[in-house]
Amino acid sequence: QKALNLDKKTLVVMDNSDADVILAARNLEKLNTVPVDQLNTYDVVANAVIVMTKGAVEKMEEVYA
Repeated sequence: QKALNLDKKTLVVMDNSDADVILAARNLEKLNTVPVDQLNTYDVVANAVIVMTKGAVEKMEEVYA
């Protein structure tokens, strides 16, 4: 966690369900992952930092633009 500077709850929003990333993230207490199509208000509010893949941003732009 120190190498990634995860001192705050962090959410990684992905454009697809990458099993390797999900498995790795489960080992880090303050890191959560969610596919972009399952993102909800609670996830946004409950995490201090949100990181999105480029693909996730593009999918959100398609839906909400």
